[in-house]
Amino acid sequence: MTKKVLPTFLVSLLSIVILTIISVLALSLSSMYSFYYNQVARELVEKNNMINQQLLLTHITPQLDTQIKQLYGHITTRITIINDQGVVLADSHEPIENMDNHANRPEIQAAFSHNQGQVTRFSETLQTHMMYHAKLSTINDTVYIIRTSIQIETIQELLHRLKYKILFLGLVLLVLCMGYTIWITHKYLSPIHQLTHLAQTCTNSPSSQQKILFPEFKIGEFNQLSHAFSLLTKKLQYQIKQSKKHEKKLHSILQNLSDGIIVISKKGFISLYNNEITRLKLIHTKPIKEHPYSQSLTNKDLIFHLNNVFEQQTAQEIDISLSPYIHLQCAITPLFSKQKKFEGIIVVMSNTTRLKTLEQNQKEFIGNVSHELKTPITLIQGSIETLQDTSLTTTERTDFFKILSSNTNRMKTLINNCLLLSKLETHYINHLDLKHTSLSHSLEISIQAYVPLASKKHIRINYSQKELQETYCLQNTSLLQEAFNNVIENAIKYSPNHSQLSIQTTIENKHISIAISDQGPGIPDTEKKHIFNRFYRLNKARSRQDGGSGLGLAITKHIVTCHSGHIRITNNMPTGCVVTIEIPTKNKSNISLT
Repeated sequence: MTKKVLPTFLVSLLSIVILTIISVLALSLSSMYSFYYNQVARELVEKNNMINQQLLLTHITPQLDTQIKQLYGHITTRITIINDQGVVLADSHEPIENMDNHANRPEIQAAFSHNQGQVTRFSETLQTHMMYHAKLSTINDTVYIIRTSIQIETIQELLHRLKYKILFLGLVLLVLCMGYTIWITHKYLSPIHQLTHLAQTCTNSPSSQQKILFPEFKIGEFNQLSHAFSLLTKKLQYQIKQSKKHEKKLHSILQNLSDGIIVISKKGFISLYNNEITRLKLIHTKPIKEHPYSQSLTNKDLIFHLNNVFEQQTAQEIDISLSPYIHLQCAITPLFSKQKKFEGIIVVMSNTTRLKTLEQNQKEFIGNVSHELKTPITLIQGSIETLQDTSLTTTERTDFFKILSSNTNRMKTLINNCLLLSKLETHYINHLDLKHTSLSHSLEISIQAYVPLASKKHIRINYSQKELQETYCLQNTSLLQEAFNNVIENAIKYSPNHSQLSIQTTIENKHISIAISDQGPGIPDTEKKHIFNRFYRLNKARSRQDGGSGLGLAITKHIVTCHSGHIRITNNMPTGCVVTIEIPTKNKSNISLT
């Protein structure tokens, strides 16, 4: 059964009280000798008063020292007359020439402060213990101190003997008390020291996963404190662990945000930024904590607006361009504490390059469509105005109707291609209506559809397939056929008469590869990067003459991309080019067109 700390300390307190009482009783023995002190003190006061009366009658003369020595030199009581500056004017037992200034004597200071003072001390002049009584006196309007004193060697000797006994007793009691105190201290402080050491261990390494064992104590209160510390340590380690997980999660989120984040302290130093800021090269590679943001950031427009926010402490939104191809929208917001004190600035940067590009593409698209529609509309309008002439022959009317039909079909093709391309771009991330069908079947349908066009130019189509007949993939058949149609049609249009068109299919690395090669003029390397752009024509005059809209390859690229595939163009030596389409056999695309 564990002991309680309260009764133990009560016993200790009682022991200390008993020892204190014994000490007080021993010291009270010395009160027997206080009577002598009181008696001597009364005598000194009476003699002081008597001398004061005599001096009032005889006055102070230069022969005062001689008079005092003659009158009182033979008695045991010593008489000393001192002026207000502490200078000894007369002394009954000692030559005044050998006596120093007495202004700093305790009894003199007490007399000046309270008119009189009584002190027992060791006399430096007589080298013995004396009892002094000093009294302030005014004689002929001059302040003097009359001091009477007497030796107390006998009483001091007796008091010394008594003092030694008391000191011996006190020493014994002190040793006993110290031993007892050391024992009690060790007994009750040892658990505290152990708990303190363990607490400091937790404080120095709070995140340590090492299990800290708190000891069991015999004293109940310390045992409860040990259990409380143990529970607190476990909770602290758990909370720190959770806090670190949360911190890592927040850090991971921050570093992987697509938006750039910069946090600036109220002193103007960058305290936090994420990977997007580094990628955009907005911060110098030198240590940023040693320099203010004006020296750490690379963009002058951003620094200018940050200066404004620091001065005005109001939010701002700005657009900055890091290059002709990188555009950012920056929200600069001041941070305030709950007490409305300015704490710094947070900058959130959103990359608007894609939006700017889309806006520019939209403008170009509208301009290109308007330009492409202008020619057929002009031709249709001219033909209609001409047909209103009643003098035209039947043959002439037929020719103009052919122009109307040709340009109407051209407009229809252009509008359909624009709608398809817009649909492909707009619904790029929706679900695609995919079916697990044979890719060779879709390719053969496209090839058969362009056999008549190839025959008109006496172009021979060579189609070879390796292990493709039994290979299926997830596809939108109509879209893939549209892609094949565009490539085959371009190959036939740009191939010379009496040439060959080769179509080869292979399977490699879980991808179906369709290579369509012609013997046309080929594509210069400088033009390959533009070939899939909308409304791009390598030979604009010939393309318009053949009725091309310039959207076929752009549509083809979007269709192939929707099927998680790739398309590339290479030159076919010595003439012509090769368009290669790769479609995965297991398509992971989930894009949809509606």
